Parts: sequence; structure tokens; C-alpha cells
Amino acid sequence: MPSKELETVKNSQDLTQPSVQIANLETSAEWLDHNRIAIAEYNQFVEEQGTFSDSIRSF
Repeated sequence: MPSKELETVKNSQDLTQPSVQIANLETSAEWLDHNRIAIAEYNQFVEEQGTFSDSIRSF
């Protein structure tokens, strides 16, 4: 591929990167909204009961 065409492809990829980042942030926000209650319940359980390895870890 001639270097001018390669540069055009590279520039177009640079322009799409922010769109991909925004899409990833939206997906992450949707996942967090969907799982917020489960995460809170798990955190409460760990706070009250600890984790499975609390009794055997040495640090």
C-alpha cells in the first residue's frame, strides 16, 4: 500500500478510536446499572461473613 493511502487509513482509525471509547463507557455504565444491586448485596455479605479464604490466609 502506498504511504499516502496508509496514512489515510491510519488517520481514519484515529478518528474512530474516541467512538469506540465512548461505546465502551456506555457498555460499562449499562453493566454497572444492571448489576448494582447484586454488587451491593455481595459487598454486604463479605462485610458480614468475610471471604472464603479469610480463615486460611496469613497476611
